[in-house]
Order: sequence, then C-alpha cells, then structure tokens
Amino acid sequence: MRHIILAFLLFASACSPAMPLPTMTPAVATLEGNVDILYPQDSSVIYSEALTISGTATTADFALKMIGPDEKIIAQTTVQAQSSDWKVELVHGYSGEPIEVNILAVPIDAASDLDYDIATILIAPLDSRPEGLFGSITMPSEDDSVGGEAIQVSGTASGLPENLLSIALISSDSAIIDSRDITVYNPYGIDDMPWTAELATNGYIGTAEIRITSAENIISSVNVTVTAEAG
Repeated sequence: MRHIILAFLLFASACSPAMPLPTMTPAVATLEGNVDILYPQDSSVIYSEALTISGTATTADFALKMIGPDEKIIAQTTVQAQSSDWKVELVHGYSGEPIEVNILAVPIDAASDLDYDIATILIAPLDSRPEGLFGSITMPSEDDSVGGEAIQVSGTASGLPENLLSIALISSDSAIIDSRDITVYNPYGIDDMPWTAELATNGYIGTAEIRITSAENIISSVNVTVTAEAG
C-alpha cells in the first residue's frame, strides 16, 4: 500500500504544471537631483575663446563637458552650485573650423552614462565672424501670415551696443503698431546669440513690417501679413 501511495504522488507531481518563475524587472538608472542649462541656448554661435554657461540646479556638484562631433572632449569643468542658480566660465581653446558641439551637464561620477541636460551650439574661430553689428529675424519668415493678439518673434544678434535691441511692428503707412526694447544675452558681445520677443497687433490687420534696430541702425526686417487669426 505504501508503494502505491508513493507512486501516485510521483505521478501527480509529474502531471502538475510547473510553477512560473518570478519576472525580474531590470533596474532603471536614475539621477539624483536636477540640472538645467539655460545659457547658452541652442543654436548660439560662439566666436569668443570662452563661454559663460549658466542655469539652475537642485544638486550640489556636477560636471560640464563640451563634446565635439568626434565625441572628443574639447573642454570640461566641475561646478559646485552654491544655490539653485549657477554660472561658470569655460575656456574652450578651440580654434579650428566651425563645428557643432554639445554641452553636457553630467554627474561627477565617471561611471554614470546619464546626462542631466544638453545644449547644442556652434563654435567658430573669431576670424570667421562678420565685422561689426549684425543680426537676423528667424521667425516669422518673409511674407508669412501672422495674427491673433500677439506675434512671436525670434532671431539672433551680435555686436549690439550694451546688448540692446529694439523690435517694432510697423504698419503699411509707417505707423508703429507696437515696439519692444530687449536685452540680448551675450556676455562677450561678439557671439551670435538667439533672442525672442512678443509684439502686440493691437487690432491691426493688413501688410506690415517687423524691424529690428540697434543704436538707430536697421539690422534686419521682414514683411508679413497680419490677420485677425493667428497664422
């Protein structure tokens, strides 16, 4: 009888479905704290031998690396943030052909391959910089339709006296519909830095000109059509 019971138990065990193995969830790497690069903004063109990098952070220490297209480190530094706002000057020493580089905020721990934040800029030698004062309107484009209560305008500028720029929306009969004076972030003055502004339409409908000036010099302008609805 004992042998019969043992055989039955072995048979039942063989016929029972195998217990599923527990599913292992892979560990996801995370970063402690947060770092944001606010300046320089993406698309900045740096002609100076150094650049000022600034932003905000909720972690005390981190590293900044300037990485070229070949993944080579052009320059790097360590930031010890004393408050939520931080700012450092990084001398890059690059003098070759214009190249696009990434500025990475990364943990000091070299074993980590995670980034806090990244900014993509262009570095160019000083002798490739156009002379004097220059700038552009990148949005809106020539002959665009724009409208609504306000128009978003963006562009770049370099060499501005005291980094001041004036932007105006001008009607077809040369009346100023709206204007703004803004300060362009450009610590060394010679770099080509992006800016943004907003111009009110003040109920105007029709053809108009968006014009940027500095020290009474017209830098750039575009012609647009202002409509009742946003373009």
